[in-house]
Amino acid sequence: MMISKKAVNHDHEFGTNQYAADMAGITIDVEGKIVERTKKDYPYSYSLHATWAIMGEKRNKIMSTMNTSVVYSDRLHQFDSAKYNRYACQVFDRPLQDFTNCSPNKIEEFLQLYYSNEDLVLYRIQEECNSSNGYPVWVFDFAIPKE
Repeated sequence: MMISKKAVNHDHEFGTNQYAADMAGITIDVEGKIVERTKKDYPYSYSLHATWAIMGEKRNKIMSTMNTSVVYSDRLHQFDSAKYNRYACQVFDRPLQDFTNCSPNKIEEFLQLYYSNEDLVLYRIQEECNSSNGYPVWVFDFAIPKE
């Protein structure tokens, strides 16, 4: 049975069941959300989608006991490019702006150094295309302990 894209509830219809989404001809991210404009179909204007995330009870605990924040990768570079490049070289061995093949652990380490906070916890990585220039940009959702 094929499910029409228009008939799908955009709030986790498929959960993280990639097989069901594939059978319906729909692309979902790691959180089970439908990706309207995929990287494959729209390489220079694709939608925001999660590529990695902590889920379930662990995520609920982070969200309820810590202060959360979000930062765009390109903004980190714009805020302080010297600091950004120094820590990128330290963690990734090069001054990069493409996080495609970077592990969540390395990204978390990079953010901990950038923000001088070893208690920082990365809980979601999202990617989208900057429609003004066609380059990918990453969105890092993180949390720090409440004081």
